[in-house]
Amino acid sequence: ITCNISLVITIIGLLILITGTSYAALIGNTSSSSEQIIRAGGVTLTLTENYESINKKIIVLEDADGLLQEDVYEFNIKNTGSIAARYDLSIINEVPSSYEGEVIPLEYIKVGLEINGEEYGPFNIGELEGIIDSNIIYRKEIINYKLRVWLDKEYEEEIEEIEGKKANLKIVVEAEQRPNSMDKGESKEFSYTGDVEEYIVSRDGWYYIELGGAQGGSSYIEGNGTYDGGLGAVTSGYIELEAGEKLYFYVGGAGTGYNTNCRTSGYGGIAKPASNGICGATGGGATDVRLVGGTWDTTTSLISRIMVAAGGVWSSNYLSFDGVDDHVMVAEINPDVLTIEAVYAATDQSVSVMIGNIHTGGYAVAMDASGYVKGKYYIGDGYKEVFSSEQVKLNEKKLVSTSYDSNTIRLFINGFLESSLSQTGAIVKPGSSTYLAIGANPIASTVNMEYYNGKIYSVRVYNRSLTEEEVLHNYLYDEQNFKLD
Repeated sequence: ITCNISLVITIIGLLILITGTSYAALIGNTSSSSEQIIRAGGVTLTLTENYESINKKIIVLEDADGLLQEDVYEFNIKNTGSIAARYDLSIINEVPSSYEGEVIPLEYIKVGLEINGEEYGPFNIGELEGIIDSNIIYRKEIINYKLRVWLDKEYEEEIEEIEGKKANLKIVVEAEQRPNSMDKGESKEFSYTGDVEEYIVSRDGWYYIELGGAQGGSSYIEGNGTYDGGLGAVTSGYIELEAGEKLYFYVGGAGTGYNTNCRTSGYGGIAKPASNGICGATGGGATDVRLVGGTWDTTTSLISRIMVAAGGVWSSNYLSFDGVDDHVMVAEINPDVLTIEAVYAATDQSVSVMIGNIHTGGYAVAMDASGYVKGKYYIGDGYKEVFSSEQVKLNEKKLVSTSYDSNTIRLFINGFLESSLSQTGAIVKPGSSTYLAIGANPIASTVNMEYYNGKIYSVRVYNRSLTEEEVLHNYLYDEQNFKLD
C-alpha cells in the first residue's frame, strides 16, 4: 500500500520580548540544497534543505523497518545571528487549497527523527500535537535533522481504504529570540564594594549575565623587576527569570601588589610571603552570582551559586601544585549536567585529579597512570570515562574541557573534540557531602590522595553542557590570554 506525500519546508520567525511582534515566513516547494532565512531581532536562522525530491510515496511499515529507511529527508538549521534562540520544530499537514481530494489523517503517519546523529522516535504525528522537537540553538551553532516517514502498520486496514489520498507535511521552525531581557538598552553593572549587591528582576524573560574575576596583584623578583598579576576569568550565560526574583552578586576585589617592605594585603586572595628575594602579592577575588543572599561564606548562599568567574593569581598567572599536599577546596557543586574546563601544564604523568569531587560518585578532570587526561563521571552503576587521544606532554599548556548533557560524555583538548561516549542517566552525587576540589581527590571537606603536580591557570564549571562552538570560543579566549601550546 502506498500513498503520495509532499514534504515542504517552512521557517517562521516569531520575535517576542520587544515592543510589537515580527512575523515572516517563506512557504512553497523547495529544491535540493535550497536555503531559507528568517531574521527577527537578533535572531537569524538559516535553514538548508538537502532532500532530492519533494513528492514521494510512503508505504506501510513496521516501526523497526521505518527507522531503517534509506530514503531520508535531511535539513540543517544554523543560527547565523548575534544571540541564542529557542525554537520549536513542528510538522503540520496543510494541503493546497486547490486540492479537492481527501487528506491522509495525521494519526496514520509515523516519523523517526535523527538530531546530530542521535535517533529519536518513532512518533505518531497525530499524537504529538505538532511539535516534534524543542531546542535552544546558540550563536553559530548548526543542528542537523534527518526525518523518515512511513504509514503506521497499526492502521493497515484503514489505510487500504484511503488510496489516492494525499498529505502535504510542512516542517515548521518557529523561533523566539533568547536575549538579555533588558532589550531597550537597559543594563546593570556592579563593581567591587566589599559587600553583596542585590538585583531584583523587573520583568519575565531571558537575562544575559557576564562575570569577570578581579586581577591579581603585582609581584617583585629581585634582579628581574615587577610582574603584573594575572587577569581574572570571564564567564557568561543566559538564565530565564520571573519578575520579583532576586539575584545576589558578589564582586571580587583586585589583589594588592607588594610594597617596599614586601607586605601585602587585599581582598579575595592569599598573600605569598617574601622568600628568596621574591615579594608576593594577593590574588584577585572571584566574582559570582547566587540565588540566595547572605555573607559571602554562608553555606546556603555558597551552594546557591549559579556562575563563578575566578580571580587572577598574583604575578605568574597560575596556581602551582606540588603533588604532595597542595590543593584548593571549593564547595559542594553537584549539577545534573555540566561542563568543566581547566587550563593546565603538568610536570609529571602520575595519577592525579586536576579538579573534581569523586568519592563514590561525582565527576572529575583527571590523569590516569599512563598520562592520559580524562573526564570521569559516576553515572548508573559506576564511573564512565572519556580520554584524550595523546598522553600529556610535560609542561605544555593546554585547555581541557569535558561535558555531560544526559546523553553524551565528551572530552575536548584545545577546543577540539577528542572522544565521546553515549551515556544516559544522572550523575550520582558524591558521598559524605564531598566538596569540589582543585589539585587533589577530595573526601567530604578535605583531601587525602591523587594530588596533582603542575600548574593550573584557569578553572571554569558550568551547570550546562556547552556546545562545541562555545568550547572553541573559550579556547580562543584562553589561547590569547595564556598562550596555549
